[in-house]
Amino acid sequence: MLRVSTRGEYGSRIMVYLARHWGEQPVSLTEIAAQEKLSVEYLEQLAVSLRKAGLIESHRGIYGGYSLSRAPSAITMGEVLRALEGPIAPMVCVSEGATEVSCAFELHCSTRQMWMQVGKVIARVLDEMTLASLVPVPTMWEPVRYVDRHGGKDKGLVVTDALGAKKGASKRNGRW
Repeated sequence: MLRVSTRGEYGSRIMVYLARHWGEQPVSLTEIAAQEKLSVEYLEQLAVSLRKAGLIESHRGIYGGYSLSRAPSAITMGEVLRALEGPIAPMVCVSEGATEVSCAFELHCSTRQMWMQVGKVIARVLDEMTLASLVPVPTMWEPVRYVDRHGGKDKGLVVTDALGAKKGASKRNGRW
């Protein structure tokens, strides 16, 4: 399974929090840590990476803290995750910017094309998604559940929210 580390997860949360406060006074890491239920010490480490990448600015003084270096609409999640995690790659052999052969089978690998396509799709989605698109607070924090409402008959699954209310899509005949 492809996974993002806590660096990417928590760093993304920092960036979204700062985006929600764009145009206001700088925000302290203590405030972000309290609101996001994260460790200030860990956020300090992440802030260093984000600042070095030019994504955030630090401000000193009594009203000091951090702010985005650009508008939320001008910062992509691809930039954020690359600053925190490094190149986007589902496998080492297809890492962005890789210049060396990393595997003895790389030149004749039967699955390398698949991993290259997966990496390109992930990178494209992240590069098209801006912080601005993540600013609105979701109305429902519960996960979507897939419920068989037809007693095991092959009539499909109904997508519901956590309270059981039907969502817009249902699976019928193997399609959404």
